[in-house]
Amino acid sequence: MRLRLLLSLVLLSGNLSSALACGTIRLWHEKYFAGPTDYERLDALKFLHCEPIVQQYKGSHEDMTLLLSMLDNAMARRGENAEKRERYEALVLKNYFVFGLYKGSDEVVEHSMLQDAIGRLLGVDYFPFNRTFREQVGPSLAIFRPFDTYFTTEEYVVEIQTQVEALRKALIAEVNYTVSATLQGHEGPFQISVAGTNDRILNQFVPTTLNLMGTVRQQITLPDPCVCEWENAGQNLANYVMVQDVNFDGYRDLRIFDNAGATGNRWDAFYLYNPESGQYEYQEELSGLSAVRVLTEKEELSTLFTAGYCSISQATYTWNAEGNLQLLRGRVTELNEETGLCEWVLGVYEAGEYREVGREPYGGRDPNDQRR
Repeated sequence: MRLRLLLSLVLLSGNLSSALACGTIRLWHEKYFAGPTDYERLDALKFLHCEPIVQQYKGSHEDMTLLLSMLDNAMARRGENAEKRERYEALVLKNYFVFGLYKGSDEVVEHSMLQDAIGRLLGVDYFPFNRTFREQVGPSLAIFRPFDTYFTTEEYVVEIQTQVEALRKALIAEVNYTVSATLQGHEGPFQISVAGTNDRILNQFVPTTLNLMGTVRQQITLPDPCVCEWENAGQNLANYVMVQDVNFDGYRDLRIFDNAGATGNRWDAFYLYNPESGQYEYQEELSGLSAVRVLTEKEELSTLFTAGYCSISQATYTWNAEGNLQLLRGRVTELNEETGLCEWVLGVYEAGEYREVGREPYGGRDPNDQRR
């Protein structure tokens, strides 16, 4: 209590030149874990990043370990009370950014749950922080500045929340961005212009609307939800938008990259050309299938979905007379409980039902099934 009062007087006087008055990271770490109530612990988190301490901070393993242990503990202590949660979360965020923990040292990487929590508090579903994070979002943002004016904890939390909101806006601000290319359609070339937002942290273009001009004139709004994160789309638009006859009616359809999974799966949004309307129409069922290969000679479509070892499914489809997808055959991997080995379970679709027709050893990935 005496040390907190001394620091308050120093802050009120505007004199922060004395590191002795502020204390050290170790001192506030000890006070935090010795604090009998949330009041003392929140005070420790507040005074932890006073200006002289931050100025002397060099990112040593010892200091970083002390900081991260406090922030981890603070996140665990938040509880269900809304006011208490707000205070702990605000002070955790402030310390995280003031001490530059977003730079991704080995110590920080080991605290992946804390990283994920920081991302969620900022409203992003990824952890975009790196050594140039401050320069990318705005080096003058107040969230990066240490504690240099005395506030009560309640006042300071309100101040931090304003700073966090400014950071959040810098992170997820929508910047209109357009890329264009010429594609070869069924009646000749047409111009395609893709509009969306550009994520400057991940260097990914997130498309929202396609405008077609030329032999086809149409505006297409991509389905929601659509992950649709395109890297360097301005230079490689052809990697993300293709024209291809996928229903074998002689007209080229649109295939637009949607999402790719960690195990190699890929999904595309398919738009089939309707010659009667002269427009492209979204095909939801085909868009839900992974790694679609167009087998033009057989007029079939093959798909492949991989969730991990012995968790693979392959299927072959065609189009029926009504223009709907129809399953022809498939196979899935399954672990044989008797042998402990992975094997393929084969099946065919006949007379309106799918039935198993046999099994065969799993020898790895089928070389004939190549992902695009």
